[in-house]
Amino acid sequence: MHLKITVLLLIIIPKILIGQNYSDYYKGINNAKILIGDNNIEESIKTYHSTFEKFDFVFARDCYNAIELSASANDSVKLKYFINRGIKQGLTFNQILNIKNVAEFRNFNFFQKITKEKDSLEKVYKNSINWKLRNEIVEMFEQDQEIRAKYYDAIFFKRKQIGREWESLNKRQVERLIEITKKYGFPGEKTIGIDTDQMHTKINNSNISAAMPIIIFIHHYSQPNKTFSPLLLKEIKTGNIY
Repeated sequence: MHLKITVLLLIIIPKILIGQNYSDYYKGINNAKILIGDNNIEESIKTYHSTFEKFDFVFARDCYNAIELSASANDSVKLKYFINRGIKQGLTFNQILNIKNVAEFRNFNFFQKITKEKDSLEKVYKNSINWKLRNEIVEMFEQDQEIRAKYYDAIFFKRKQIGREWESLNKRQVERLIEITKKYGFPGEKTIGIDTDQMHTKINNSNISAAMPIIIFIHHYSQPNKTFSPLLLKEIKTGNIY
């Protein structure tokens, strides 16, 4: 009995690990985009779909693109699938309605069903987010933006001092982000969801990303600093960083 269980685990675990390698995801998405460039829309939609099917988590911006593509191609079957995935990944129903050609499907049965189920689909997204981490990241971003504004609003001779304070803040923030990454994985879209304009005035909903931690890294690395590339490159392969 124990031998059977061991053999079963040896078969299942490698498949799970392979499925979690987002290198395959990026290849699939890039191939789908190349097919669009070649005007092979049908194959592009199929590639988006087959890529999404392999992963529990997919990026919201890719859902957005796939929705737009399938709506323009009048592919209602794939459109239904991509809209469902999109809402589960954080796209709002209103965002989806505003995608070109999508509103033309409002009277279709599948669309009316999605309209009724959208709250439960949104709940899937909200339940996937680590809200404690999300709130911490928003606070870090607010601190970064506050001192940034202070720096650029200051008269010239005060900028040096504020600049040092900004550098010190970003250093502490990056160290904390690395700490979080080691414990939970990088706090990207998979972990903390999408940035919204309700979180900060500098955020635009149309960006469809989790950019707050990335901006902090960009500010920190506006000058030479200790690298964390080996750790962060691994996080790209797990899908924690786009």
